[in-house]
Amino acid sequence: MTKKSAPWLDCWSVERTLSRGGQGITKIVRNKNSSNVGVLKVLLPQFEKNMRRRSLMLREVTALKSIIEVEGIPRVLDDNVESWRDADIPLYFVMEFIEGPTLQELIERNSIDVETCITFGARLFEILEQLHEVGIVHRDLKPNNVILKQGSAKNPHIVDFGQNFTFLENGESVETPPNEQIGNRFLALPELQRDGSYKRDPRSDVTCAAGLVFFGLTGVTPRVLQDEKGRLPHQTVNLSEEAFCLKSFFDRSFQLPVDQRWQSAKTAHQALSALLDKSEPAINTEAIIEKINSSVVADSTLQKQKSVKQVLERIVGCIGRTVQRIVKEVGDGNFQYTQGGRRFDLERYLVEDQIGVSLHGDSSRRCFPQWKAELTGSEVVVSFLARGVRTEVYRVPMSAADDLDDLSNSVRDTMIQLIEVWLNDGSRGLGSQK
Repeated sequence: MTKKSAPWLDCWSVERTLSRGGQGITKIVRNKNSSNVGVLKVLLPQFEKNMRRRSLMLREVTALKSIIEVEGIPRVLDDNVESWRDADIPLYFVMEFIEGPTLQELIERNSIDVETCITFGARLFEILEQLHEVGIVHRDLKPNNVILKQGSAKNPHIVDFGQNFTFLENGESVETPPNEQIGNRFLALPELQRDGSYKRDPRSDVTCAAGLVFFGLTGVTPRVLQDEKGRLPHQTVNLSEEAFCLKSFFDRSFQLPVDQRWQSAKTAHQALSALLDKSEPAINTEAIIEKINSSVVADSTLQKQKSVKQVLERIVGCIGRTVQRIVKEVGDGNFQYTQGGRRFDLERYLVEDQIGVSLHGDSSRRCFPQWKAELTGSEVVVSFLARGVRTEVYRVPMSAADDLDDLSNSVRDTMIQLIEVWLNDGSRGLGSQK
């Protein structure tokens, strides 16, 4: 390899390859004059002339150079990113070598006690607080991108700023192209999966850092904010008694709506610091506000189940009242209201109930569909099951489920049509089964 094809060889000798990622390679290098050790980063050969990849390296180095005063971030020792527009010149930069394992490597060998894990998290948020103050959002926090200097979990360093977003001093920024994948599989955040401003929201960093605290404590990769049962990451494991103090912290960290999570690295830092120093809590208005908010969302699953149940009860109540009015309206007094078999499944956020009409004196002759109301995403969906076929009749945002006039009208139209079908086909009953 010549110096023209490897310009870093002017000043650095390569000792060994450190890692190979999806875009670049890192190597341990030693300065030929000072013998200082650094980490060289270069693009993979197939990306050396790719202008998008070259601009990303420029962005990474620019970000690192703008935060030289931040402890916990490696310094840039050498680079040639000013040549990023000349595709014939291979780009590189050398950064400070942080000796120690990654968080991933440490957890594979050892566990971290609760107090050390809280200290680790507090320090991580302190670093993020400084990054966010100067307009840098990391966007790729994961165990392999946190190095623990000298093996100490109390001294984390954040590395790999290849996906960072930087707000420039003049108010401009380097935009993320539409459809570009941001984030990682350590903790997939919904706001990073869509185009728009949420892809550069510092609160995503805060959430991922909380995921790193959870990983350090349990060795479990969170993956998603809620699993298929609606459980938050810390609700899927058995936390030790010593770790119970972190439950409310995680409750707030892992909410699906970003507006319900920790709103800044500063407030998350204060929350963890308060756990470390319970003997002399500082009087801090912001911390008190976050504590109040945290207590409000504590045990969020139970609170959500309670609020969803109230909405579902209003909906089946509306269906019942509507059918009762139909009994008075049609059939010339020969129908009676029939209801039975209500079942709530709050883990799945749904209720099922059979509500209909039957003939006076012969309850076996009835039009008796099964109704279901279910929370799907942010909407409540109402459907009925008749003769083995389920049909949707109504849906409404959870936040607008107080106004049920449209639901009542839909139920009325549906029931009258079902009664007509039942009477015309001469069968004894029209129920949920075929």
